[in-house]
Amino acid sequence: MSKLPRIASVIAAGLLTSGLTGLMAVGAQATQTGQATQTGQATQAREATPGTPAAIVPAVVPAAPRQRTPAAKPRNPKPCTNRDLSGCYAFHQTKDVADYSIRYTARAVATMYPRLARPTAFWYIPAGRAYRWCGTTMTDVSFGYCFGDRSIALGQRQLWEFYDRAGDAAPLVGVAHEYAHHIQLLKGVRPPRTAAQSVRFENQADCLAGAIVRQLRRENIFTDQDLRDVDELIPLIASAEGRDRDHGTLDERVQAIYHGIRYGARSCTRYVPGGPRVG
Repeated sequence: MSKLPRIASVIAAGLLTSGLTGLMAVGAQATQTGQATQTGQATQAREATPGTPAAIVPAVVPAAPRQRTPAAKPRNPKPCTNRDLSGCYAFHQTKDVADYSIRYTARAVATMYPRLARPTAFWYIPAGRAYRWCGTTMTDVSFGYCFGDRSIALGQRQLWEFYDRAGDAAPLVGVAHEYAHHIQLLKGVRPPRTAAQSVRFENQADCLAGAIVRQLRRENIFTDQDLRDVDELIPLIASAEGRDRDHGTLDERVQAIYHGIRYGARSCTRYVPGGPRVG
């Protein structure tokens, strides 16, 4: 087997508070309540009942007063195939990127955990917008999971950077990482309270993201080319690691996601010693 690229580093940068975790910092510091709130006319999607497959879950754009935003310059996308969606979408079509990332991730999770309730909502934040969420502000660069209301926020500009700079697989792996936090919560893994606990918690989420990739590889959706595409994102998101880090080192995260790809979700329990089984 050829050596896998450093795929785990697509999710190497992150923010973790008492109620919020994700790839990137999402505006103002989260409060200690961990409860998400939405402004304007935003509504919260109903949580699926146990036993309901999380099949196709489109992203939701929160309602807000109309406002003008700079129009992105369209580009002529290349012909798309089911095997490679890189370069198929322009910036103004980023929601389509969010939707396929959610759809494939939810499809894999539904196969792996047929009785697991899905997240309450996947919030898609268009460029130039900002909303209250999870005790903080979600913007077009947000990317995270809220433990308070079990929802996921996906900012347009952050999604687009993943897609445009690294290929079609990068945003999908990012969504898989956030969905992994949802799996942890419903399986009874306690959210971390210290930086050391957070490292183990995030490594486990990386492993579960790898397990989701494993399932998608079985379905011939995620290919070796996708792994190479995601590898190109490393220079964009690699962050300095110090004594107070709350995520694993790049090497640790590579190993975690590779472990999930190779051995599946059941093996990810090892990353949180004494915790419940997650697969």
